[in-house]
Amino acid sequence: MNSLNPYRLPADYPSPREILREHFPNTANELLIKGGWGYEMKDATIVLEFDPEINPDQHFDGISIENIFIQKRIWEELTFARPEGGRFCGIRERKSGQSLHMDSAGTPYDRILVEVSAFREQDWEELKADWEAHDGYKDDPEGKARHLSLRAEKEIHFQEEFWFNIENFY
Repeated sequence: MNSLNPYRLPADYPSPREILREHFPNTANELLIKGGWGYEMKDATIVLEFDPEINPDQHFDGISIENIFIQKRIWEELTFARPEGGRFCGIRERKSGQSLHMDSAGTPYDRILVEVSAFREQDWEELKADWEAHDGYKDDPEGKARHLSLRAEKEIHFQEEFWFNIENFY
């Protein structure tokens, strides 16, 4: 099944382990992963229970690693991988579904669906400037309603699909 994500990273994009460590150095030691970007089962992100490269004696929480990866891939897709002027702000994500799948060899996979919302950078800046110029519309309920309506109109929504090979901690 193909993801409904219109901002999917290109096939020749660097591997998650490589690029996420570069773009998110403060969380590099939390991203115990290898494999692909997880758009489909065949390129699943492999979640490691431990990583000899980071600390061979410490075990990690696989669910937390999935959650961190979800956030970082979304940020990679909507900010780092996009040209200036084409980036997004106000990014939010919410899990909307999770299911366990087994491949023909019996390898377990988590399939996680995530609802994403964001604003194009230019729209975000315009909305922010309008909000600040009117002091949050404190004394103008009609203006606030118009602003919130415009905000809802400018906000984009789409669904992401994440596949994780979880045999290391299932």
